[in-house]
Amino acid sequence: MRNFACATACLLLDVTAGMMAGCADRTDARVKNTWSDAVVAAHAQPAKPTGPRGDRSPNPGRRTVETVTGWERIDVFIGRAIRVLARSPGPERFELLASRWCEIDPEPLVTEHGDVRVCSPETPVEVDGHEFTLELGAVGTIGLVSQELTDAQSQAVTARGRTTIEHRCVERFAPVVHFDATAGRRDEFFTCPVEGGSTLAIGRMPMPGTSLWQVSIAVLWPH
Repeated sequence: MRNFACATACLLLDVTAGMMAGCADRTDARVKNTWSDAVVAAHAQPAKPTGPRGDRSPNPGRRTVETVTGWERIDVFIGRAIRVLARSPGPERFELLASRWCEIDPEPLVTEHGDVRVCSPETPVEVDGHEFTLELGAVGTIGLVSQELTDAQSQAVTARGRTTIEHRCVERFAPVVHFDATAGRRDEFFTCPVEGGSTLAIGRMPMPGTSLWQVSIAVLWPH
């Protein structure tokens, strides 16, 4: 459902304007790949438990999640994702994360850019009445997605999300806009480098075939 990144070194080194443009292009391309994967994942419903949430036997691999809610919960989640990706995890690590962070273990979805696991978080993530699903990409993406928002709702959630997580950035968010000719609307997202070398991205994209929008918040491991 999402994929953004560019090596922080490229952003921080004293390089020429042309080299900086190349770095920005790679970041933008990765974000767009994530958005493209999101379209595939958007058609997949997170796996549901067979009984009520409380009836499910606890998974010994799961850890207790911080008892915070709303935007604070999203901020805590993003901080955890940044720390995980700073350790350069491999595909096996993402499988383990799915078993720990998902309500039930999801089957991987095959996308053009690698496997993506989509699930309902072990502890629900909801802000302003909008529920978020969790997505883990084996190529190095950890993110949250909320779908079926109106234009106004998606703008409001994106704006509030930026102010909530911007303190995680080591540089200010930079805006990127991509016009979707098919939908007649544009993707809008913002990226910034974070500690450990990953890229933090937040933005919104039109959902194909509808007038609704999707908001994605993700951390991308540099490649």
